[in-house]
Amino acid sequence: MSVSGPKSDETGIIEVQGVTWQTCSEVAALLQCTERSVRRACEQGRLPAKKTGRQWLIREDHLDTYRFGKAA
Repeated sequence: MSVSGPKSDETGIIEVQGVTWQTCSEVAALLQCTERSVRRACEQGRLPAKKTGRQWLIREDHLDTYRFGKAA
């Protein structure tokens, strides 16, 4: 990747231009549910996410809104 490209580590957290994105596996661990449940919420539009290839990416602020009903 280029210097301005996505930065990722083994935790499933990706940072692009100051915005933190998380993978379904990371979100599932935080919500204590299955990855399938997270993917279904993304597919149904209940959890705003972006699909890149076969992977769903969820913005950290959207996850906070989904979890707590308001932006943190």
